[in-house]
Amino acid sequence: MATLVMVIGREKGQAYLSQAGGLLVVLALFYIFEPLILHLSEIGTESSVFASGRLLCLAIMIHFASRFMFDAMLLQWVRASMLSMEIDVFPNSDYNSEHFANQLDDETPLM
Repeated sequence: MATLVMVIGREKGQAYLSQAGGLLVVLALFYIFEPLILHLSEIGTESSVFASGRLLCLAIMIHFASRFMFDAMLLQWVRASMLSMEIDVFPNSDYNSEHFANQLDDETPLM
């Protein structure tokens, strides 16, 4: 949820959504390190470190997976928008060769 809220806040340019995402990250960090902070004496050092490490790895993987998914969705939206507006990002090769040939003929050599 934190990644979703932060991506939406970034795309819309709204600071309060990014702050809400940051708050969710702080809450997630509390849950990750909670076995180390509160239950160290109850479950032992090795178990609490393992539990926190496992939760940290899971949180990092989920963050990157969701981030890549949202970026892919945004790129797909941009591509669909460009196709519907008939915007040609890469003009055909005939245009490029004529344009660069004319450009080279007009310039004076540097000496």
